[in-house]
Amino acid sequence: MRLQQGARERLPDDVKTVVARAFDEGAVAQRAEVAQLSSTLQAELEKKGMTFNAAETQSFRDLLNKAGFYKEWREKLGAEGWTLLEKQVGKLG
Repeated sequence: MRLQQGARERLPDDVKTVVARAFDEGAVAQRAEVAQLSSTLQAELEKKGMTFNAAETQSFRDLLNKAGFYKEWREKLGAEGWTLLEKQVGKLG
């Protein structure tokens, strides 16, 4: 079901908070489920003889840093957003 345009703005603040929290929790749960499914599938394929190569990411990150990519996105996301991102992926640029 889709809300009519402007309907979200008419919701009481407490309802907006509950809905936002539910969306956030759902997104986190979905990511965890996808990660588990990927891990399970990889294990099954390795048992059947498939080999997976782990990518070396530091040289790629170094190039992104040199090109100003991280600086640009740090400005777009702001301090709080950037901190949350680095909490998930590790220190960037």
